[in-house]
Amino acid sequence: MMGFPLKDDLEKADEFFLGYFQSVIKNPETAAGWGNLKMVVGVKMSDLDLGYTISCFPEGITMESGFPESPDAGITFTSDTFHDLFLGKTNPMMALAMGKLKTSGSNRNVLAVAGILPQNFQAYREYLESKGLN
Repeated sequence: MMGFPLKDDLEKADEFFLGYFQSVIKNPETAAGWGNLKMVVGVKMSDLDLGYTISCFPEGITMESGFPESPDAGITFTSDTFHDLFLGKTNPMMALAMGKLKTSGSNRNVLAVAGILPQNFQAYREYLESKGLN
């Protein structure tokens, strides 16, 4: 199984993730789910030491580099696990049970984030394709 295609180039990987998250929060369909979370979400690719803070509120969603100090919900995984999850090749609950996905923050908040992720899977596939990485 092929993993995340840019993990050998940290700069391109960071550019890819920033671009992907920006495309998600600019898309009205996917942005609605993120905005309704009303919390700060941290996402970290542990193998690349890349982190992102997504501030999710109805009045606007912002995204910046760096994992937040105390996210309301935090998700940490390798870039390969992220890639496989968003391609639908890995079950999120199985990844959590196997320790491939780690969470922080309240369980309620983590479950709220998990609830909106499926609507982002198609956006991920489309973004990969737009970058010629499918």
